[in-house]
Parts: sequence; C-alpha cells; structure tokens
Amino acid sequence: MSSHRTYGSLCYHFVVTCVFCVASLASADTAIRQVLRSIDAPQPACIEPMRLRVAPEYFVGVANDLPGVKDYNQLVTDYQKKNWSAFPAELKRFRRDFETSPLQEAAMFLQVESQLEQASDDESIKAAEKSMRETLLLYPKSVLGPVVSATLADYWLSTGNFERSLSL
Repeated sequence: MSSHRTYGSLCYHFVVTCVFCVASLASADTAIRQVLRSIDAPQPACIEPMRLRVAPEYFVGVANDLPGVKDYNQLVTDYQKKNWSAFPAELKRFRRDFETSPLQEAAMFLQVESQLEQASDDESIKAAEKSMRETLLLYPKSVLGPVVSATLADYWLSTGNFERSLSL
C-alpha cells in the first residue's frame, strides 16, 4: 500500500480497527465472545500499536519553482529538526512575504502540526486543535487535513481519550 493514504481509507481503517479492538477488549460476556470468535479476523493493529503520526511523510521539502519555496523548505527543515525556537519567526516572515504563494496552505498545516508536536498538556493540545479547526475552515479540501487530524487522534488515543480520538 502506498505511504500516501486518502482521507477515506485512513478513516475507514482507523474506525474498523478501533471497533475490533474495543469489542475484543470489552467483551466479558461469553455470548459476545462466541459471536466475536465466529467473525474473528486477524487485526494486527490490536497486537501492535497503530502508527497514526504520518506527518513526517507529508511535510517534506518542495522542489517546484513556486514563490517562497526556499523559505517554505526552511520551515520544513525547522520542523523536521524540531527547531522550535526559530520556527515561529520563520513562519511569520513566510506568511508576510509570500501572501499569494500556493505554499501558504501547507505552511498553515505545518504550523498546526508543529503546535501538536510541541504540546505538553491538554491546554496546548486544545489550542492546537482550535488552530487545526480554523485551518480546516480555510482549506476544507486539503489533503493535509487528515494528516494533522491523525496526529491529534494519536494524541487522544495515547491519553486514553478514545471518544475524542474517534470524533476526529
């Protein structure tokens, strides 16, 4: 399977895996266990941790000749190296100097992803989630929306907040 998943296939895989995992964990009743055994299918995601953080595969340097490509690539480098001290100033300069660049969309999602990467508590996650929703309002058909949604879903899964994770 290609490393680039569509939003539909990523969501479908995530939901199906979660349903099977939750059903297998929550089935204390013998009747339910018998039903689950009859439809038992191997679910590797129940055995191994799910890998929802796919952002490093999507936020990479750009080789096209677009306005601001050099500055955008510097943003990506700062993100990849987790150079959080330089990132906000670089982003602000990029957004100011290249307002009409088609890379603005990717820069906005990269900003959200960097907020999620730096988040250390629920308050910062909620701020990043708000930023994500605002960015999704600006770019509702972006292929990068599911990428940051998957990162946020991964955070909520890791904290045991399954309902919030499934709501994305």
